[in-house]
Amino acid sequence: MPKWTEDSTSSDLVGLLDAKGDLITASADNTPAKLTVGSNGEILIPNSDISSGLEWISLVTYASELVIHEDGAVYI
Repeated sequence: MPKWTEDSTSSDLVGLLDAKGDLITASADNTPAKLTVGSNGEILIPNSDISSGLEWISLVTYASELVIHEDGAVYI
C-alpha cells in the first residue's frame, strides 16, 4: 500500500488545504490550485473556461428522469 510522504512538494500541497472540503486541482501544468467546496446540493463538473477546469453547479431535481450530458447540458 502506498504511503504519504513528506517532502517539499507534498507539504506545499497540504498548505493549500485550509478548510473542510477543499480539493487540490491544477490551474496549469505543474501548477497546483485549491478548489473550495461547493454549496449543499451542488455537483462538480468539468469546465475548460475556468482556470481550475472544474466548476460547482446547482442541480435541479424533478420527479422525472434527469440526464446530464457530457457537454454539461441537462435533459429531462
